[in-house]
Amino acid sequence: MKNNNTRNPIVPCKLYLNPDKDKIQILKDNKKKSGVYIWQNLSNNKKYVGSSVNLTTRFYVYFNVLSLEKHCYMPICCALLLYGYSSFSLGILEYCAPSETLKREEYYLKLLNPEYNICSEPGAPMLGRNHSEETKIKFRNRKHSKETKALMSAYRKISSIGKESPMLGKKHSDETKAKMSLSQKGHKGSIQPKAKKIMVTDLKTNSSTNYASINEAAKALSCPDSSILKNLKSLKGKPYKGRYVFKLL
Repeated sequence: MKNNNTRNPIVPCKLYLNPDKDKIQILKDNKKKSGVYIWQNLSNNKKYVGSSVNLTTRFYVYFNVLSLEKHCYMPICCALLLYGYSSFSLGILEYCAPSETLKREEYYLKLLNPEYNICSEPGAPMLGRNHSEETKIKFRNRKHSKETKALMSAYRKISSIGKESPMLGKKHSDETKAKMSLSQKGHKGSIQPKAKKIMVTDLKTNSSTNYASINEAAKALSCPDSSILKNLKSLKGKPYKGRYVFKLL
């Protein structure tokens, strides 16, 4: 992996050269692990660095095209949609304790200066969260480089005229469809309730996040859908795990 520090090149502890083919393996390898990851465009070497306390949950979101389209104001989402997963490598820069993810992300952001990152500091709103319209407007109005503007413009142009790109209108084999279906199901035996919008309040950080469904909230919190349903129906607002409060919208 190339970076500006040629004397001390960064070597990921795990590297997937074709995430399109390796989806299932990626999700399996990183189950219940936290750490820092990097997407790198193989055609131009541009990078995106992120971190998560649950890497599999984060990668579920990346491998959901609808989610990428929803966040297409972010350069990395535009790039994945425009070039396709097979045009990128996905690396795990390092695994670390959940409490260390933002600190380690900051280290790699400063070291690599990744081109697809909107923010130069960790902890900013990122893929996998439902942002308010105000936040989305701030992201859209953020000053981007000319290259990033061109990337976002190219994606908007392709999506508006329905022209095929590696991710738009892509036809998958039956085997690939089966694998993608499996990757979207999440944990074995999880309940897939009817989509209901839900707000999750984290008492520890004093912040609230809106999710499009109970299933989406469960993935973000790494818990079964049934736990959230039980909390909503019988515990009447008692914080889940003493930390999270759920409210249907």
